[in-house]
Amino acid sequence: MLDVSPPPILTMILRDATPSDVSDLTEIAHEAKRHWNYPEAWIAVWSPELSFEPESLTTMRVVLAEEHGRVEGFCGLTPGTARWQVEHLWIRPSAMGRGVGRMLFDDAAAYARSQGAAVLAIESDPHAEGFYLRMGATRVGAIAAPAEGDPNRSLPVLELALGECYPVPPKQAG
Repeated sequence: MLDVSPPPILTMILRDATPSDVSDLTEIAHEAKRHWNYPEAWIAVWSPELSFEPESLTTMRVVLAEEHGRVEGFCGLTPGTARWQVEHLWIRPSAMGRGVGRMLFDDAAAYARSQGAAVLAIESDPHAEGFYLRMGATRVGAIAAPAEGDPNRSLPVLELALGECYPVPPKQAG
């Protein structure tokens, strides 16, 4: 039987990450990457890129989604002039499918646009490419990302044009 129940109501708040959040950010990034059943050897190699220190927050804008005091996901943007880079967009697996990623991505796009960016650039995990395509990004290429046992592995490279055609996210209540 088809489930026609309404989607869960999000009670998330978005806020800037602080140095006290870096352990949550690291935990979420590792948890989300493991969700795709990558070998632990790969996770170990990627661990430095998935780990955060307070200094990490000085080189990028990091916004997190929090519900009832628990961080459920976050997005990190590296500013540029006309081109900003999505460095991180990680959601706890238990929060996937609830609109958290969309909320964070919409916030990132709106913020980058408000700062004069024309494009959001994304180097995506292969498993996340579909999400970015649904958000309106276009695949513009791929970069080699070989891993032990998969020498031909690559990462999709996507871009989202931040022109007037991109919808501004709705204002949050509160």
